[in-house]
Amino acid sequence: TLSHHRKALPRDMPMFILFTAPWCPDCVSALPVINDIFATELRSDASLLRCIVGKTREEWKDPQHPLRSDLRGEHTKVTAITAIPTLVFLGTASSPLTQPKVLSSLEKIDPEEIRSKVQSFLKEHGCQL
Repeated sequence: TLSHHRKALPRDMPMFILFTAPWCPDCVSALPVINDIFATELRSDASLLRCIVGKTREEWKDPQHPLRSDLRGEHTKVTAITAIPTLVFLGTASSPLTQPKVLSSLEKIDPEEIRSKVQSFLKEHGCQL
């Protein structure tokens, strides 16, 4: 669970979740770019969890899908995920945000624009590139 993951991290490490799916063309385009940024460009540590939203597009598009309503955690509330891929900043392990920050405008854009938006989002939330 997220709370178990949070406890295993250094207290000041920024935490992010990427909502994605292997059947989603936008996600397939964005995932290598985002993975590369986290693996090679960050000069500070950050945690990236990947959450697969569903096995099929039909499962994801179901209005009753649990990610399509507010996500409530032990310390946080994330507004419903309406598009994928979506990157969410949760705060740090010791200081989770009560209202996480969401970057959801990653669909239908080219890899360089994805890179630019994700880099800006990471910098905005204290990561050094």
